[in-house]
Amino acid sequence: ESIRVPMSYSSKEKFYYRMSRDLEYNDQPHLQMSLPRMGFEIVGYSYDTTRKQNTLQKRTIQDTTDPEKVKYHYSPVPYNVDFELYIMVRAVDDGLQILEQILPYFTPHFTITMKPKVLDDTIERMDMPITLTGVSTEENYEGGFDEGRVIIHTLSFTTKIKLYGPVRESGI
Repeated sequence: ESIRVPMSYSSKEKFYYRMSRDLEYNDQPHLQMSLPRMGFEIVGYSYDTTRKQNTLQKRTIQDTTDPEKVKYHYSPVPYNVDFELYIMVRAVDDGLQILEQILPYFTPHFTITMKPKVLDDTIERMDMPITLTGVSTEENYEGGFDEGRVIIHTLSFTTKIKLYGPVRESGI
């Protein structure tokens, strides 16, 4: 059986709050959060000095609307973005089935190639490696052992991105 697992941008605290609220109103099953569920959140940004380029280097193209002008932008700024993926399940088997569909792609990197649309041309390509930095599991019980059991798997990732400045215009 294949089950679609919803994903949203939310913190782990939001999961805990929703779970505790559901347990307060457990006599009304329509209020209970459906599991499994996934959420992710960005937990930090850090400047990456190992990938720094000359900041005065720029890339130019001719403006398509005015042949007397060029558009340009300076070198992008390298950053590392740390984010976490939370997988919330009631049964251990459900969590393991979700993990076995994610973990094989990270050895420990998974690279995505993107075409940033900074200038009007599409010749630029950017590799964006996503690194799996850790996996942890925690079990929470609210009430008895047969009710309110929730297992949260937390996967930590770091991705290397480049942030582009504004596109500027000047004469030839």
